[in-house]
Amino acid sequence: MNDVFLIPQDGAPGAKGDTGDTGATGATGPAGPNEVTTATETNLTGVLRGDGTNVQTTTIGTGLSFGSGTLKVGPYHVQVALSPNGQAIASGTKKGMFRVPIAGTITGFVCVCDPANEPSVVSVECDLNTLDLSTGAATSVLSSVATIATGANASTGGAISGTPAVAVGDLLSIDVDQGSDGKELLATITITP
Repeated sequence: MNDVFLIPQDGAPGAKGDTGDTGATGATGPAGPNEVTTATETNLTGVLRGDGTNVQTTTIGTGLSFGSGTLKVGPYHVQVALSPNGQAIASGTKKGMFRVPIAGTITGFVCVCDPANEPSVVSVECDLNTLDLSTGAATSVLSSVATIATGANASTGGAISGTPAVAVGDLLSIDVDQGSDGKELLATITITP
């Protein structure tokens, strides 16, 4: 008898089988690049904020979205010494100057002196001015000067006239219109962006 050998041949594909069980969870991979450092390269410049999906640039003073509210740059206060440390207050123009770092509107002006060295001869009167950058000419922004009465150490008055706007780089000056004694005169200017 002769042996017969069959040569296997490909048949028609069978029906698709059932999906197998889900395999075990694999190991956690290494952390991705999620830190921003001074070596991080970007084409973004300025203040950055996220919108929940992407990082964007924004501008200070226009309000930054923060959840359901708004984050804004609030008023800032600048203090300018108008009499040298330990020296008596003396009248004069441009006794102190200040360069504006953030644009806004001047919203407050007050003066104080050392409570242990209040004026006793005459009241102290201070005026706040904007300066013309090309001529140096001063223009008052007050409707009434800030006045420290004799025997007092904080000013009254100093009301702002209208809503004087200031830009970055503008100069403000403070005149001491009247004053001959008292010490440590300090002016505070409030600017609201």
